[in-house]
Amino acid sequence: MDEGGAARRRGRWRRPRLSRLMLFFIPLVLVFAGSVVLDPQLAELDPSHGLWGLTQPWGNQTFTLQGLHGPVTIVRDGAGTVHIYAQDDQDLMFAQGFAQASDRLFQMEIESAAAQGNVSQFVGQAGVASDIAYRTLGLPQAALEMQADVWTVSPTLAQDLQSFSAGVNAYIAWAEAHNRLPIYFTGLGVQPYTWTPAACFAFQELMTWGQTTGIVEPLLAALSAIHMGDNATNELFSIYPPYWQNFTVMPGDGTINGQNLTQQGIQPSYVFSQDWLGSWATGIPTSEESQLAPLYQAALGAISDPYVPAPRVDEGAGSNSWVVAASHSADHLPMLANDPHLPISLPSLWVPTELVDPNYEVSGYALAGLPGILIGHDSHVAWALTNSEGATALDYVETLQGDQYLSNGKWYPIHTIYENWTVAASSSNPSYVKHFTLNETDHGPMLAQVGNHGLSIDWAADGPTWEALAELEFDRAVSVDQFISILHQWWTVPNLNVLLAENNASAGTSHIGWVIPCHYPLVNETMPNGQHVTVIGSRAPLNGSGGFESVGTIPWADAPMSIDPAQGYLYAPNQPTVGQNFPYPLIGGWWDSGGRGHAVGMFLAEHPTMTVGLMQVLQANVTDQWSLLLKPQLLSALQTVAGSGGGGATSLASQFLPMVQSWNGSFETDEIVPTLYTYWIDEVQNATYDPSMEAAGLGAGAPDPFPNAFAWIATNDPNSPWFPGGWNKVSTDALTAALDLLSQEFHGQGISTWTWGTVHPFTMPSLTGEAQFAVGPFPWWGDGYTVSVAPTTRSPTFPLTQVSISSSLRMVVEPNPNAPNGGTAWGIIPGGASENPVSPYYANLLEMWLAHTYVDMTLSATSAGPFPQQVVSTWSLQP
Repeated sequence: MDEGGAARRRGRWRRPRLSRLMLFFIPLVLVFAGSVVLDPQLAELDPSHGLWGLTQPWGNQTFTLQGLHGPVTIVRDGAGTVHIYAQDDQDLMFAQGFAQASDRLFQMEIESAAAQGNVSQFVGQAGVASDIAYRTLGLPQAALEMQADVWTVSPTLAQDLQSFSAGVNAYIAWAEAHNRLPIYFTGLGVQPYTWTPAACFAFQELMTWGQTTGIVEPLLAALSAIHMGDNATNELFSIYPPYWQNFTVMPGDGTINGQNLTQQGIQPSYVFSQDWLGSWATGIPTSEESQLAPLYQAALGAISDPYVPAPRVDEGAGSNSWVVAASHSADHLPMLANDPHLPISLPSLWVPTELVDPNYEVSGYALAGLPGILIGHDSHVAWALTNSEGATALDYVETLQGDQYLSNGKWYPIHTIYENWTVAASSSNPSYVKHFTLNETDHGPMLAQVGNHGLSIDWAADGPTWEALAELEFDRAVSVDQFISILHQWWTVPNLNVLLAENNASAGTSHIGWVIPCHYPLVNETMPNGQHVTVIGSRAPLNGSGGFESVGTIPWADAPMSIDPAQGYLYAPNQPTVGQNFPYPLIGGWWDSGGRGHAVGMFLAEHPTMTVGLMQVLQANVTDQWSLLLKPQLLSALQTVAGSGGGGATSLASQFLPMVQSWNGSFETDEIVPTLYTYWIDEVQNATYDPSMEAAGLGAGAPDPFPNAFAWIATNDPNSPWFPGGWNKVSTDALTAALDLLSQEFHGQGISTWTWGTVHPFTMPSLTGEAQFAVGPFPWWGDGYTVSVAPTTRSPTFPLTQVSISSSLRMVVEPNPNAPNGGTAWGIIPGGASENPVSPYYANLLEMWLAHTYVDMTLSATSAGPFPQQVVSTWSLQP
């Protein structure tokens, strides 16, 4: 175990901190997705006004720029992919910064500004909660610390970030000189801020926060348990649910390197049958649990950012990935697929990019605001990322007395940081100075204090981490072993599944692999039978006064990992990562429902000879596995209502019966049964789960229970406390309510008009939140549990409420260094390369994304081509 890691975290706050007042002064009025803060008088932002004429198309141009060592060529193809060719790394990164800024400057600056805790300095009072959230979590501080430390940690990374930042600033200078700033700056009458490496690190931290598990989830579980009891909460949110299909990412029972729980004399079945919400596991006395509800609610509120909320699994956040070995492939080559589920808007988070110089020949997807390519491939290796949903943080309940906290029987002074910043004036408030106090214990920052208790977090990302360096190293890796070595050295958080496909032509071998490189926190627990076990994470907040401290992180030798499994494939759509016999039980594992994992695992098992085409077919799958589990329950309710002799619902139920009987769980836009099924299960939860969560003080903030949980409980525990009056009554009443609502909303039209695409429309929003910059609506396939994910906020409204989380990109790669272009690669993003709403490349790929089609993303190793798509622009950058 990494004993030193725990000690460093405990002592972290004792070191002198960089002043959090050393943040960037950003002269920018911010606009964020879901919140329109544009002043209504800025009507010139309407595309119908002539101001948009200032926008210049790419064209063929030559730029003379200070800071370059030699000439660089930037080629854009018809799909908007940026191909950059340079003679050294510094020029390559400079050109990537220049190209990203030319297409995405406004997006880059507002997203990084959010992470820097600077919102209220520009939008006023409405941004204070956001600033407090990120300053409390330490994102701005970590970014500044990394900027200060990077030259010592990695001079190479420091120079790459410096070059990238110089490229961004070179574009800003050119655009200002030529009146070509992005229209949002021009329309608002503001100037962009100077880009620095800290701006890159802040955006890295923002993405890390969005992928973190272990802070929010234990608070939600504890609140549920306080109101509903531990048994009911465990029934609905089990660690390894009894209804879950055993499709772990790592094949087998969890044994790794010959080690498992059984060898420790511990029965896995005993471990996972225990109540890990209980006081024996948390150290929180049962008599105090209900008193802590206000503290947990205050902590959730403290990190609830209205502008850039962290996605949750129940909203569709997560991802799909799978990799197929050469033995499982028609081409006898390894293949890999990935589609990360993240918030989507116009423009996309991702920038399709190819980077080429003597050290780089890589293609894939960069994040706007960071150098390098995060998900992609070269001619030897392809890699994919998904969230593992395992805890990388621990919540602690602190006992307080005045300005002290209790730790292992002694009182220690709370460490306090004072911050002041100016909140800009708004229409309802004058400008004022915000005074903010951040308190910390040896665990980390306190999110909230209520009475004599505080809630602090021990988070692996509360301080410098170097994933940006790992990303750049990825882009030069040529083997699975090299990739895993990079992860071991430089990756701390977030808790991602990394899937790999390698084709080693020189050795005549190929490999596939999977690893979770993050630093999972370990806690020593004593179970009710007296046995001691070391677990990952926790199910609820822990007693911070002693006895439940982190004892380090999981040893690298025991990191969840699988290389070249006998089954010939691996897949990681956020299902449980390891079997129950893993030597460190993942008590802080908050998995996805497993529906996508079940569908992907079954498909790969049933197709022993995969092709690129079949990989794409699987990415387009819109069958909800859990709807098939609930189909018998829906049929039973339909039969009851059809035979009731009642009014209109009786006739409608009779019409639906044969349709549901023949339904295969497909959620295509022209299907009718998905409409009934979804409104029925929504009404079930509206009548059962929702009132319980509202009584617990969560309301809309509660995570949705998974449909397969309801299916299991309905069959095995129909009189569960979750179902007042019993399952049969709840199910039948919900069906009647759904039929009545749909009949009313469809104005009595026949059920043939009740198509899924009608009630499940999709509009791609603009990053600005302005309706005139959105694109749509379109009929939308799928739901939150299909491989091609299309979730909604669960609510029996008409139409269903869209959630803007889905496949932020799709990629299928077959690396082959013997092929002229390094193999076959296909990809798509839901949008386009440009953030300019009147550009032809603003949303040119959206309809292809909706149709599950792809553009060619193979390598174009020289600026002379050939290119996968028609060349539409060539820029020459000269020193």
